[in-house]
Amino acid sequence: MGKHKPLRTPVLVVLTILLLASLACSNLSLPQLGRPGATQPTRVDSPTQVASPTRVDSLTLVSSPDVLVIRSYPLGLKAYVVPKSRLTGGDLDSIYLTSKDYWVGYTPVETKLEPGEYRVTITNFDTPIDFREDGEVSKTFSLKLDGNKITAMEPAGKTYAVTKRAGHTALLTAIFWDKGQSLEEFVKTLPGDEPFKVSQQDFEKILQQHKVPPKDWTSLLSMFRRTGKAVWYDADPAHYLLVYFVEPDQITVSFGNP
Repeated sequence: MGKHKPLRTPVLVVLTILLLASLACSNLSLPQLGRPGATQPTRVDSPTQVASPTRVDSLTLVSSPDVLVIRSYPLGLKAYVVPKSRLTGGDLDSIYLTSKDYWVGYTPVETKLEPGEYRVTITNFDTPIDFREDGEVSKTFSLKLDGNKITAMEPAGKTYAVTKRAGHTALLTAIFWDKGQSLEEFVKTLPGDEPFKVSQQDFEKILQQHKVPPKDWTSLLSMFRRTGKAVWYDADPAHYLLVYFVEPDQITVSFGNP
């Protein structure tokens, strides 16, 4: 049984940076996707139709600008894409966010989208963990019941806000990093290939600007190059930094200061 719960966190200060200006785009290398897989979810007949997915067999991108590419770490998690217009902000939204009608496949996966605002949910019900937040707008919980009594609530999913622009590929990466793991331990669990080729010097300028200790720079650069997202938390969780791709040539920097 799942339950959807909005995050109760302070308002984030978000800065969007075009990589053409801030990171060396000449160093960004994102090759071609794999062939379509066999998974065929239920389609949604609407002007903002979520089409059948294409399984991504490697951490690469297509040249088509009409898709959303969804990755997660760990791999192989269910992904759902819901047009924001279908949601009302009420309690029933949790039903729609993980409805089979909006399932697009297992990560990594790509799906064609019309321009618009979407909510993308990645679920991890098989192995729920107390994960670190990485930019999600809400969480989904797995409930353990004893009769009619809830005995436990475990985080088992994340929902993200995604904007699909006309003529632009949209990217989303979901990081399920157990709070019990150190940064170095988590990075060791990631795939070894680094499809996101970014300038070390420019990336470290962002870390320095937000007072990330130099001892963490190597691990964060490795995480960013492997996944397209870097997640850092200080001992004080109010001090954090998120750096992630939202398009192949655009990143968002989100941070909090103690």
